Amino acid sequence: MARPLRIEYPDALYHITSRGQERGTIFSDDKDRWHFVDVLAENLEYYEVTLYAYVLMENHYHLVARTARANLNRFMHDLNGAYSTWYNVRHDRAGHMFQGRYKAIVMEEENYLLTVAAYVHLNPVRIKTVKQKPFEERVRILDDYPWSSWWDYTRALKKKRTPPVLCDVVWGELGVRTKAAGRSRFREYALGRLMEDPMSPLKEVKRQTYLGSEGFGRQIEEMLFAGQELSRQIVAHEAWSDRPSAEAVMETASRALKLPAGSVTRRTRYGRETRDLVIYLCREISRAEQRAIAQHFGIGQAAVSLATRRVRQAIATDRRFKRRVEKAQKTIINMLKT
Repeated sequence: MARPLRIEYPDALYHITSRGQERGTIFSDDKDRWHFVDVLAENLEYYEVTLYAYVLMENHYHLVARTARANLNRFMHDLNGAYSTWYNVRHDRAGHMFQGRYKAIVMEEENYLLTVAAYVHLNPVRIKTVKQKPFEERVRILDDYPWSSWWDYTRALKKKRTPPVLCDVVWGELGVRTKAAGRSRFREYALGRLMEDPMSPLKEVKRQTYLGSEGFGRQIEEMLFAGQELSRQIVAHEAWSDRPSAEAVMETASRALKLPAGSVTRRTRYGRETRDLVIYLCREISRAEQRAIAQHFGIGQAAVSLATRRVRQAIATDRRFKRRVEKAQKTIINMLKT
């Protein structure tokens, strides 16, 4: 059987699985697990990937993640490569650690993000050694399992965990408006699926590649078999080869947003949200490195990364803000081209 093609495009949502060679162990102890989540957190930030859910098992792991850019392969290559190298040195082993290529299913957010997130979290209590235990005991095992984002979704944690997980979008699929309600409803939903033991949502995957409605499937099939580029946020600059400088984008963004010249490079009454937005637009439109953008704004690279992350999270959770960003992005591109 031919290997499924990789589907990469901006704002793509994936269920990702990577297994050990011949189903061998990839996490021997908690030190291995701690190192993996640290490497994962670093790569999430560097490649601008949003993590919605994860679970680490003994011989494999699952991620539910969204790539802001079409860079899943680079993200996964660095994640698995860095961890494999460290693991082999620590355990005095050689050779491939992971079984072939990772598996990535691109999926439609509506109707699937919630069910796949629940499926991922229930992995620790769906294995053979646990599956036959009484329901109450399985719930206890799930609640005690630290190597997933289950605690992020179901507990009011006082301390931020690594890796960072964005729960709000999944909670929103349940129609809740507060984090407390989100934690309660998600737990109720996931445990309901555990009790009913429905078929895995991944059984609905088409062509080993995508998970979604007929309309979503047609879009993906166009990408696969007609060679057409597709993005739910497609804009003209995706095919723009002559990128403007970060300085040009910054100046044009100030005019498009009707800000006084130079105001975004200093603390002003316009607030952090506007400053973050301009930083994000510089990163998206110019594709300049963080260092160059940081120099123009007179801030550190970490501040650029943090500002970009705040905007991406706002886009993921606020549809009105998302529309505002898309409109500003298109306006700036048109202004730069004239």
